[in-house]
Amino acid sequence: MGDTAHFGALSAPRNRALDRIRFQIGPRAATKQNDGRKIAKVAKAAPPIVLFAVLAPRTLVLLGDTFHDCRSEGRLAAQDAARIAALARGRTLVWVIGNHDADGPRALPGEVADELVLGGLILRHEPQAGPQRGEVAGHLHPAAKIAAPRGTLRRRCFITDGERAVLPAFGAYAGGLNVLDAAFAGMFVRPPLTGALGTGRVRAIGWRRLAAD
Repeated sequence: MGDTAHFGALSAPRNRALDRIRFQIGPRAATKQNDGRKIAKVAKAAPPIVLFAVLAPRTLVLLGDTFHDCRSEGRLAAQDAARIAALARGRTLVWVIGNHDADGPRALPGEVADELVLGGLILRHEPQAGPQRGEVAGHLHPAAKIAAPRGTLRRRCFITDGERAVLPAFGAYAGGLNVLDAAFAGMFVRPPLTGALGTGRVRAIGWRRLAAD
C-alpha cells in the first residue's frame, strides 16, 4: 500500500495505478447554490491532489458511489468540476459504478465500467459473495472498533485476508460499518487483518483486538 494507505487509497506501483479515492459527491458536497468550501470536507480534496502529484499514476480508479445520486453531477460547482478534470489530465480515469451512481458521470472526463481487471486484481464496487481471489472492493465502508485499556477507538480501515480486500470510504460523510458486522461474514477464507487509518500511517490491528458495536 505504500505511502498512500493512510489517505485510504491503494496504489499498484507496477501498473502505476491509484485506486479508491472516493469523493462521494452529493447533497452535502459543494453545489452551485451551496458553500464551495464543503467540497474540501466531503472530498478531502487536498490530500488526493498531493498524492497524484507525488505518484503521477497512469490510472486512477474510483470504486463507485462517487456521486450520491444521479442528480449530483448537475449540482457540482464549476470550480469543482474543473478540479476533477485536472485530476484526469494526463492519465486514465475510470469510474467504476456503484449502487448510488449506476449510470456513471456524463459530462466529466473518464471511462465508465462495471468493474476493472488490473493485473491479478478485480476492482469492483460491491464485494461478491463467497471467496473472491484478487477482489478489491468498496461499498461496505469498513471501520475497526479497537479495544484498548482506556476504552475503544474507532477508525476507518482496510480489511484483507491476503486473498481479497475491502477498502475504506474516503468521503467525510460516508460513515463506517464495523468489520465484525454480519455483512462481512463469509467473505474471508482466514481471519482477516485490518489496517486502521491513522495520522500519517496505517496501523495493523489483529482480529482479537476488535470490539463489536
